This record gives sequence, C-alpha cells and structure tokens, in this order.
Amino acid sequence: MNKKIRWIIKQLNRNTPIREIAVMRVMERGISTKTKTYRETSKIPQLKRAGRKAKPTDKKLRK
Repeated sequence: MNKKIRWIIKQLNRNTPIREIAVMRVMERGISTKTKTYRETSKIPQLKRAGRKAKPTDKKLRK
C-alpha cells in the first residue's frame, strides 16, 4: 500500500489533478489528507486497515 501512496505523491508533485488520481480507487478526501500529512512531516503516511474492527463472536450466540 505504500507504493500507492508514493505514486499519489509523485502525481501531485507533477501537478496531476486529484480527480485523475482518484481513478486508483482512492477517495479525493483521502488523497488530500495523505498529502497534507506528507507535506507537514515529510514522511510517507502509513495506511490503516479499512473498515470496522471484527468483534469476537460468542459460541452461545452462533448456535
């Protein structure tokens, strides 16, 4: 996933519009937040796991 963020940052440095970058199945807002953190810290941000955390299921409820 870090390759994807590096690619996004390279494209933004080349002045590619965010809408064209969003074709990589990344939301426009996500692109802007990742680039903001990159500009502030000059480190490539790490992606977190997407979605809701899995809850442990109770064996009694499964039956």
